[in-house]
Amino acid sequence: MAENGSDKIIKRFTEIAPLLNEDIDRFERRRLRAQILESTGLSERQLRRNIQHYREKGYKSLAGAPRSDKGGLRAVPEIAIDEAVKLREELPSRSVKRIIEILEGEKIVKPGEVKRPSLSRHLAQRGYGAAQLRAEGKAAKPSSRFERKQRNDLWQTDYSDNYAIRQSCSGSRGCLRFQASPHMCA
Repeated sequence: MAENGSDKIIKRFTEIAPLLNEDIDRFERRRLRAQILESTGLSERQLRRNIQHYREKGYKSLAGAPRSDKGGLRAVPEIAIDEAVKLREELPSRSVKRIIEILEGEKIVKPGEVKRPSLSRHLAQRGYGAAQLRAEGKAAKPSSRFERKQRNDLWQTDYSDNYAIRQSCSGSRGCLRFQASPHMCA
């Protein structure tokens, strides 16, 4: 779950607040730092960076800066997304995994360059996500189980005329022996 800006600021401030006190000695500071690192899972560098941001720029700087390339394309080339959209238009039931396999097979992208979640996100942004296609009724329908109402309502057999069947009987009850050989067919 993503945190909004004020929640992130409060969380980061409560993490660094004990270390902002200038009156504690270096041994107590070291103990607090180790305790904070263990409880939060932060790296030493990230903790120092948060303290530095707070001291230089104040409380609001703990929110962090938004990414400069947010919403842009980094991992997936534009041509790959265009081709993926064409493939999805051609057959809406085609999975993202299969689209990636086709793109890799046609050498539009290198194997492993495009990941499924990234391509799914970009297809959804263009209106070709699985949920959007399902809402429009264009997505693949789940297969329904084939069944009959009563037992023995439907019998299925398979027939092949490639094998001959020999019948031989012995004894009072009789028997039926099957022998299949491709050489017996004439």
